Amino acid sequence: MQIVQIIGHPNSGKTTLITGIIEEFKQRGIRVGTIKHSSHNHELDRPGKDSYRHRRAGAEMVAMVTGNMTAVYLDRKTNDDPLEFIKLLYQDMDVVLIEGWLNGPFDKIEILEKSIDRQPLFKSVVNTIAVVSDTPLAFGWPRFSKKNLVAIADFILERPGELSKNLKGRAI
Repeated sequence: MQIVQIIGHPNSGKTTLITGIIEEFKQRGIRVGTIKHSSHNHELDRPGKDSYRHRRAGAEMVAMVTGNMTAVYLDRKTNDDPLEFIKLLYQDMDVVLIEGWLNGPFDKIEILEKSIDRQPLFKSVVNTIAVVSDTPLAFGWPRFSKKNLVAIADFILERPGELSKNLKGRAI
């Protein structure tokens, strides 16, 4: 399984890039899962709904199941191991793309948008492996154009499997 984080400043194009990469992978028959990370604490469920009430009563896991979709609500504990979460819910995926999560443990591809006049994030985050920018750069990492989704997808697939790399001998 490949796990890659797509990072960038707000409005840099993270979601647009991820949806393009998903479409490229789907054309190749590759199973893709995504995680959207938010650094803010906020309620995902709707107060007053049955699933919300179940959680408030103490259920550790609540699933909402409809005719065409399932949503699972899990309370996040500060010591939760993201690899355990990914192994549990994404075990059948070939690729997991995580949008955001600057301090996350996985390899990161940063989107650098010239119109956003801010310092690159890779100066303060670890595990940057590439940048996506239409502006020539001299930072030493591979650089991809936002429009070259084939090359970005190939680059992600050529990486060593992130799950096995991060487990370092732990049993899956």
